[in-house]
Amino acid sequence: MTDWDSFIYLTILLIAIGGSFLFANRHRLGPMLKQAGVWVLLFGGAIMAVGIWQDITSSSTAPIASIRSDGAITLPKQQRGHVRAIATINGEQVEFLVDTGASEIVLTMADAAKIGLTRDKLNFIGVAYTANGPVETAPVILESFALGNVVDRNIRASVNKGDLDISLLGMAYLNRFSSIELTPEAMILKR
Repeated sequence: MTDWDSFIYLTILLIAIGGSFLFANRHRLGPMLKQAGVWVLLFGGAIMAVGIWQDITSSSTAPIASIRSDGAITLPKQQRGHVRAIATINGEQVEFLVDTGASEIVLTMADAAKIGLTRDKLNFIGVAYTANGPVETAPVILESFALGNVVDRNIRASVNKGDLDISLLGMAYLNRFSSIELTPEAMILKR
């Protein structure tokens, strides 16, 4: 059963139960609707508080790459199975979403500025075709790129001129590893 199927089922169930309750108490509708409104606000507020708390706690725990005894880098999976990594580029920490659908390392404008690549230093001569349509890109060379215990020099990347929320760690970087393993808890990279 998909999420959409569950939503439809629960909506029909709620309408049936709520409708029968309203029909049975149709003579006291005014006070009953006030009480129902209070309960809806209480439950809605509780659901929002839980959602906000989950967002705060998941974003406050930065993904840390751990190094196994065999030298492999372990990147823990986040909520919904996404893998994030913190790399050090030119001495600055940058958070990435590991994206096997991206062909290269793609930096947001903010992350590019953070590592010293300001807009006036960028030449937007490329185009990337994303799910949201084409976007201008600027090719760059990253002097140093460290992930865990692995340091690479002079890595090609691009800066995305569009609205990108987080930088992407794509296949051009992942292909530098001899092995990429996905477990239910983590992505494991070996050189």
